[in-house]
Amino acid sequence: MKNYQKRHYEEFYLMLSDGSSIRTTRRECFAPAEPVTADNPYPQRWFYSPDGQIAIRLPRNELGEKFGKDNAADLKGDERDTERKNLCIGQTSHASCTVTCANCRFNEYCDSGYRAKNGGGCKRKCDCCSSYVRRTLELDKPLGFNDDGTEVTFELADEGVNIENAYADRERQDAIAEVIGSLDPIDQELWVCLIRKTKKADIADKLHMTVDGVYYRQKRLERVLRENKTLKKYF
Repeated sequence: MKNYQKRHYEEFYLMLSDGSSIRTTRRECFAPAEPVTADNPYPQRWFYSPDGQIAIRLPRNELGEKFGKDNAADLKGDERDTERKNLCIGQTSHASCTVTCANCRFNEYCDSGYRAKNGGGCKRKCDCCSSYVRRTLELDKPLGFNDDGTEVTFELADEGVNIENAYADRERQDAIAEVIGSLDPIDQELWVCLIRKTKKADIADKLHMTVDGVYYRQKRLERVLRENKTLKKYF
């Protein structure tokens, strides 16, 4: 897993044992952790927002343990998704990548073990590489242009519509909509913002709460949806 303490964050917080939090400095947030003892077996954990907005030093208790583990699992999942997207087609050919650590835009803060090989085998540099095309295709964008200027698009063969799957999807959407409609107005507004992928800072302004308050409320909303009896058969 990446070292997220090397990233740039806008705000830093200390979460207290009761779940409340106070603003702090980067130095205090990332101060060395105290060793695990028999009196306190919980290791020090942190919460890192995926958008790089905030970092939170969590309390060494059951609450901090849960938030820390959930956050680590989410970040690890994002890393795997990014790695799958950054599979260069050059890896299946005899060509070698021309982007070395020296001309990689992540050079200043990269902590990859591939630095010892000058970037050999590193997939992260695919984000700044112009030599190869990624394996993933954006279906809503043209692959190129014809001589007359018309777009060349990726077209999928029409193999017919699976009526049962279409009905199940509509049924699931209706079930989710019914559950969301039963929530309080703030959670309903939060759901809309999350679907639209609104930045956490903008959500905080809109809902008149702190950024870390948005994260806590989001986690609670996710738990409510996961534990809903109606939705359990779909997820």
